[in-house]
Amino acid sequence: PLTATGREEARKLGKYLARKGRNYDYVFCSTAVRAHTTAQLVLSELERPVEITLRSDLEEMDTGDWTGKHVMELFGPKGCVKTFEFDTRPPNGESFLDSEVRVKNFIENTVLEIHRNERKQAHPRKIRIGVFSHGTLMRAFFKYLTGFNSRTLFTFGISNTAEVRFSYKPSLEGNFVWSMTKFNSAPHIDLDFPTSKL
Repeated sequence: PLTATGREEARKLGKYLARKGRNYDYVFCSTAVRAHTTAQLVLSELERPVEITLRSDLEEMDTGDWTGKHVMELFGPKGCVKTFEFDTRPPNGESFLDSEVRVKNFIENTVLEIHRNERKQAHPRKIRIGVFSHGTLMRAFFKYLTGFNSRTLFTFGISNTAEVRFSYKPSLEGNFVWSMTKFNSAPHIDLDFPTSKL
């Protein structure tokens, strides 16, 4: 579950987005309790909250038998892992490359499908999609949308409740051109919003 600090930061993010007039048309969220609670708290502050669609493909990377083990137990001098690459798959888990495939499928089969359907309407709207997920999955989003290499992505810190925003538009060739307009943006954390709902 979320800590009191996590709940406060989620509400502050919601209040910040509300002040900016931000609303979402669709919201997709990891099935993890912390991510779902964060999404609920953020959306409760918005003028026009929408239904949250829970998605198992937005869950954090599955570390399988490594889950709960200390990093030194795995990677230290006496650790069981001698080399680690982005295609390394923990026993009964998945690699970073596996999580990238999940993200690619989510973007191509969900996000872009929403866009295609909207463009068929007589008066297409600008669609805003919110995704509440986890650090490793956000890095997989970056890799797919920006082309950054995996090693570079893991040098970036991503704060809890930070906003990361991408926009896209169709190209003349029929593809989609993506741009990142915000990265690890968390001005709400330092703002003095009342948090009486906690």
